[in-house]
Amino acid sequence: MAKYPDENGKPTAFDIPTRAADPNEIFFFGGPTPTNCYAFALNLYGAPSLNPGFSTGHEIDGGHHSSPDFPTYCAHDGVELHSAQTLAGVEPFVDGQYYLAALFGAGIDMHWARIDSRYQWSEKMPGLPAHYANFQGIEAGTAPHHVDKKGAQKNRGMWFVAYYRVYPAKVALAYAAFNKRIKKNKCVIL
Repeated sequence: MAKYPDENGKPTAFDIPTRAADPNEIFFFGGPTPTNCYAFALNLYGAPSLNPGFSTGHEIDGGHHSSPDFPTYCAHDGVELHSAQTLAGVEPFVDGQYYLAALFGAGIDMHWARIDSRYQWSEKMPGLPAHYANFQGIEAGTAPHHVDKKGAQKNRGMWFVAYYRVYPAKVALAYAAFNKRIKKNKCVIL
C-alpha cells in the first residue's frame, strides 16, 4: 500500500486507503496537473481548475464563499452543505459519500481539503501533486493548522468555514454535463 506524501513529496507513516471514495493515488504520484483543490476534492483527476457551480456553466469563485448562494452552487455539483460543526464521531464514509472541509484564508480565497476513510486529511494546490495534510483542529470557528514532524503547530492563515458531503454519483453526472458544455464553450466564471 502506498504512503501519503507530505508537502515536500516525502513519504509519511500514513497509508493511502483504497476504498472507492478515497482520494485516488494518481493525484499523489501522477505528477503535476492543472487540477485545483476543488477538482481534487471531487476525485476528478485531469480536470481543469474548477469552482463550485461548474456543472451549471456558472461558476462562483472562492472569493464569494460568504454568499448565501455559495452552498447552492456546490449542491449543483453533488456537494452538499453538512450541518455538523465537527466530524468527531461522524463516520467519514456512508454509502460512498465522503466529507470535505471548506477553508478560507488570506491570499487563497477558498480552499478544500478532504478526509479519507481513516480520518486522514489531504489537499492539493494547482500545478502540484496532492499531499497528506496533517491538519489538527478542523472544526467550526477554528484556524486549522499543520503539525510538523517535531510536533510544532503551524497555522497557515486559514479558517474553517463548513463541512460539505460529497455524493460521487452526482459529481459524475455534473462533470459529464460540464464536459458536454465546454465542448460548446458555454462556461462562465462569476
